[in-house]
Amino acid sequence: MTASPVRTNPLAPIGAEPKSVSDFVLGRLVGYISNEAYRQPYLAQSQAYQRRMGYAVTDSPEIPLQGQIVADTPGFLEVYQLNTIYTTQAGAASFQSTQTTGYFDRTDHQISLGPELADATAYWITPAGPGEEYRYQVDLVVGVVQMDFQFRGGQSMSRDDIASLVVGLKTFVRTTCVAGTSGVVALDD
Repeated sequence: MTASPVRTNPLAPIGAEPKSVSDFVLGRLVGYISNEAYRQPYLAQSQAYQRRMGYAVTDSPEIPLQGQIVADTPGFLEVYQLNTIYTTQAGAASFQSTQTTGYFDRTDHQISLGPELADATAYWITPAGPGEEYRYQVDLVVGVVQMDFQFRGGQSMSRDDIASLVVGLKTFVRTTCVAGTSGVVALDD
């Protein structure tokens, strides 16, 4: 993405936008869905849902995943990662603040993922209804990079597994991203 994902008021005075907009450089969202969702009977159930909802029926499962696949799969079903890059740490911190304010709900539980992720904001979010996925939401800043993770799946997703994955990715970003002369992050090849 080449525009900040933060919505701003179009009537606000010029220069009044938050750092998460003015310092934004680039962003990328990547998602992964379990291969199990493409197998029967789960794909057929997803396609039946697409028909009921009036959606185009596709060869891909409807997300978020729901129904029998969630009951049958105790672990991970979907993983999403959004990285946004800013010219300053203040820009990354500004976006981080927008990511950590909207998760308090009756089904949300703020959690700790251990000392290596003491700077992260993490939530465990229980399903709103039967057949819906459990979720972990993890947000953190590494230099000028804001990282947003969402893990979805069955009830037995492990907090330790999630912490291990996020620590590994945090370490990767910290060791492979270097500050360019303009203050913009460049990835080493």
